Amino acid sequence: SWNIIITACIQNNAVGESKGLFDRMPERDTITWNSLLSAYAQRGHLEEANDLFYMMPERDYMSWNTLIQASASSNLDLAQEIYHYMPEHSHVSWSVMLTAYANFGHLDKTRSLFDSMPERNLISWTAMAAGYAQNGYLQESYSEIFSTMPERDVFSWTAMITVYGEFDDPHKARRCFDLMPHKNVVSWSAMFQAAYAHNGHLESAKIAFERMPSRDVVSWNSIIAFFSQKGKLEEAKDLFHLMPEPNTAAWNVMIQAHAQSGHLDLAMDVFRLMDLHGVSPDSVTYIAIFDACSRIANAEEGSAFIASIVHPGILQDSVAVGNAALTMYGRSGLAAGAWSVFQQMPVRDSVSWNAMLTAFARNGHGEAALDVFLAMELEGLVPDIITFVNVLSACSHAGLLHRARGYFHSISCDYGLTPIYDHYVCLTDLLARSGRLVEAEELVNSMPFEPNYEAWMALLGACRSHGDVRRGNRAAGFFVQAGVDAESPYVLLSHLYAEAGSKDDVLVIRKAMRRK
Repeated sequence: SWNIIITACIQNNAVGESKGLFDRMPERDTITWNSLLSAYAQRGHLEEANDLFYMMPERDYMSWNTLIQASASSNLDLAQEIYHYMPEHSHVSWSVMLTAYANFGHLDKTRSLFDSMPERNLISWTAMAAGYAQNGYLQESYSEIFSTMPERDVFSWTAMITVYGEFDDPHKARRCFDLMPHKNVVSWSAMFQAAYAHNGHLESAKIAFERMPSRDVVSWNSIIAFFSQKGKLEEAKDLFHLMPEPNTAAWNVMIQAHAQSGHLDLAMDVFRLMDLHGVSPDSVTYIAIFDACSRIANAEEGSAFIASIVHPGILQDSVAVGNAALTMYGRSGLAAGAWSVFQQMPVRDSVSWNAMLTAFARNGHGEAALDVFLAMELEGLVPDIITFVNVLSACSHAGLLHRARGYFHSISCDYGLTPIYDHYVCLTDLLARSGRLVEAEELVNSMPFEPNYEAWMALLGACRSHGDVRRGNRAAGFFVQAGVDAESPYVLLSHLYAEAGSKDDVLVIRKAMRRK
C-alpha cells in the first residue's frame, strides 16, 4: 500500500521522495499524515512539521505528541502554544513539557506543572528529578524528588547517575549505582561515563569497562570515544578492533578521532573500510568527513573525495549535512562548490545562510555575499551577530565603505543587536584600506572594547600603504607596550620607516627584532 512504501522511504532517509509520494496519493489517512509528520520532526525540520500539522484534516493523540516533542527542544513558545491547544493531555505531553521547562531554566514552571498533574508516572517523576539536577539543585533533586518517588526503575536510577556525572560528582553517582537494586548494561555504561569518563581517569575507566558483566554498543562507543578524545588514538583503535560488531556510531568515532588528530588520509581510509564492511554511513559520518576534508591542504583533493562518496539525496535529507558541506567548501576556498550545495538544499536554516555568506566573504566575492544577505532578508530570516561579521567582512574585501557604514548602523538601529568587537575591526579595516586613516584611528580609540592586535594591525598596515609615519608610530606603540612577539607589526613598521627614508629608525627596529 501507499503507507508501506512511504514508511520504507522514510526508513531509508528518503524524506524528499516520501513527500513526493505523499503529494501523489489519491487518499490519505491519519497514519499517512503522522508518518510524514514524524519524519520531519525526527530530522529537525520543525517548520515543515508545523506546516504539515496545520494542514492535517484530522489530528489524533500521536499527531499532537509528535509536534510537541519536536518543538520542545528548540522552541519553547511553540511547545507551550501546542500544549495549550491540545484537546487532551497525557503523560507524554506532561513529561515533554516538564523536560522543556527544565531545559530552558524555568524551574518554577516545571514545579508548577508537576504539582498540577492529576496523576504522575515514573517518567514524570524522573523528568522532575532530572530537571532539578540539571539546573544545579542536586541536593533538592535527590532529597525532595528522587527519594520521595513512590517507585523507581532502572531508568530513573540511571538518569540520576548520568546527571551526577554531568556535574562532576562521581561519588554521588557511585552511591546511586551501589543503591540500585537491579543493574543493566545501560546503568553500567552510565556509571562508567559518570565516575570515570567525565573526570578523565583513563586507567580507572578502562578497569571499570573491563569489569562490566556485559557490554552493549553504547558502552563500547563510550570507551572508544573517551580514549580518542583524550588523544590516545592507538588505544582507541585497539578497543575498536576488539569490538564484536562496530556500528555506524563506532566508525564515526574513529573517523572523527583521526580527523581531529590531523591524520586526514587515515580518516578517509576509515570511511572506505566502513563501506567495505557493509556499514551504512549516517549524517554524523558525512559531517565528520566534511570536517576532515576541510582541513586538507589540497582543497581539490578534498573536493574530489567528497564528490566520489556523497550520494545525491544526502543534501536533501539533512540540513546539518548540507551545512557541513557548505563550511567545508568555504574553508577550502571553493566558493563555487559551496554555492552549488546551497542551491541543492531544499531546506535552509540560519546556519546555512551564514555559511554561504562566509564562503563568499572570505574568498573575495564581496558582492555575491551581499546578494546572499539580501536574499536572506527577503526569505524572512533575521540576521544575527555572525551574519553581520560576514556582511562587514564582505564589504571590506569589496571596498564598499558606504554600504558598510549603513550595515554597521543597522546592527543596533534596525535589528536591536549590540555590535561586537569583530564588527568594529571590520569597519576599522575598511576605513584604513580606503585611506580614511583619521577616522580609522578615531574608531580604534573610541570603540567600547580594548582594541587588540587585529585593530591596530589593520591601522598600521594602512599607515604603511599611505606613508603615514606619525600615525604608524602611534599604532606601533600598542605592540611595544603589549610586548607582542609576532614579527609582522615590526616588519611593517620597518618598511614604513624605510619608505619614508628614516634609515636610523629602520636600524633601531631591526635590532629590536633580532633581540626577540
